Amino acid sequence: MLRNAIERHFDIESVTIIDKHDIEIKKEDGTFYMRAHYEDTVPLVSNISFLLTFDKTVEVAAR
Repeated sequence: MLRNAIERHFDIESVTIIDKHDIEIKKEDGTFYMRAHYEDTVPLVSNISFLLTFDKTVEVAAR
């Protein structure tokens, strides 16, 4: 259920760097924790690039 909601959100927002399977989902004591952790390299100029690292965990209360 959460993965499908994530997939819909990624489709609407045109997120292509990660997909729903890249999100870690854990449940502890009735609360879900969703973690997205990834890196992406973005070209800047010539042979210079940015390495972007994203790591965020959010808490989602179970219904």
